[in-house]
Amino acid sequence: MTTAPTTDVAPAAADPVLRRKSLIACNLGNALEWYDWNVYAIFTPFLAAALFDDNQPVSALLDTLAVFGAGFLLRPIGGVVFGMIADRIGRQRVLVITMLTMALASLAIGLLPDYGHIGFWASVGLLVARLAQGFAHGGEATTVYTYVAEIAPRERRGLWSSLVFFSVISGSLLATGLGALFTANLTDSDLAHWGWRIPFLLGGVFAVVVLYLRRHAMESEAFDHSAATEALPAPVRRQAVRTAVKIALLSASIPLVYYTWIAFGASNAISVHGMAASDAFAASFFAQATALVTVPFFGWLSDRVGRRWIAFAYAAGSAILVIPLTMLVSDAGWTLFVAQALAITCWAMIAAVFPAFANELGIPIPRFLMRAGNCSAANALFGGTAPYLNSWLGTVDMGWIFTAYLIVMCLVSAITALALNEGRGADLTE
Repeated sequence: MTTAPTTDVAPAAADPVLRRKSLIACNLGNALEWYDWNVYAIFTPFLAAALFDDNQPVSALLDTLAVFGAGFLLRPIGGVVFGMIADRIGRQRVLVITMLTMALASLAIGLLPDYGHIGFWASVGLLVARLAQGFAHGGEATTVYTYVAEIAPRERRGLWSSLVFFSVISGSLLATGLGALFTANLTDSDLAHWGWRIPFLLGGVFAVVVLYLRRHAMESEAFDHSAATEALPAPVRRQAVRTAVKIALLSASIPLVYYTWIAFGASNAISVHGMAASDAFAASFFAQATALVTVPFFGWLSDRVGRRWIAFAYAAGSAILVIPLTMLVSDAGWTLFVAQALAITCWAMIAAVFPAFANELGIPIPRFLMRAGNCSAANALFGGTAPYLNSWLGTVDMGWIFTAYLIVMCLVSAITALALNEGRGADLTE
């Protein structure tokens, strides 16, 4: 297969320095994207108070979570749209476009007038900005998975691809760390009036540096402009559909685990269990920090033992631990730390292997578009609804339903992992 780059930076197969620089640029941007995405989750209680009617705090919180879920509605659309773009003009350009869109939406949220000044339109403005973030995030998430797997050396694809979720957790850590810093040093009044805006505004400032780095990243060798625009024969289309279904089933539980235990772990402990905000954010920060070690480790391990059994261990372990970890969390900070650290260790297994695994199972020509559609849809369906369902069921004393739901989806992922073939070492350019 020949390579027809569409950017000023050629793939340069023999340039390991450019590869490493491109890996850094990609993952720094991904960390910032997830920082922008998760800042919303971390500061949900303050967004609810500032941009919704604070005379009904429970309703305001649920409305804020509904807006969070609404952002997921555009993720599949963004994934498909940017998928078609990436299969025609290349991955590198999409990484620049999604980064810019996400940063502008984050700035818009930070500058929104509050409910007391413009009433209902504050909520509408938040919804519009969140929809823009969802559209960009749908393209960003799947582009990064594909791009890193395609530029990685074949024998180290697991380790390199694991850095995608290393950057995910880094962005989440940055958002959580700011939450811990602000709640420890600002009064509730300051946080409600202006403190919650600073993290959103910082996201726009950080984006300037990342945009520069991404503009000089290489294009992947697996991208082929001429092949990407050709009509696919029927057998290849059928293979793509079967693979897409398998990847979607494998990924179904990932956003559920992520948003239940990582993104909303601290907020849920505050709103449901009455944990002090400073304790919750501190516990969550240190629990998430464990993934900075476990994610690369499992990525390295998968290059030696394969992806399939590590994916199964994640799903089975998550299903087994759901009930005891849910029962463990109370208003004491250490309970959240222990529960999150164990849940994150399980999540780190799939985080480490999923980008490489999914691309090795795919086929080169529609790889990005295929993954963009099904993974964004899985995130929208399961991840976008998780925080709202968890909070709402908790308010009506039916939290056990969400627990059962999480267990079932983890078991679906476990069965799917066993049914998949091992793809370690596949040539993504063939």
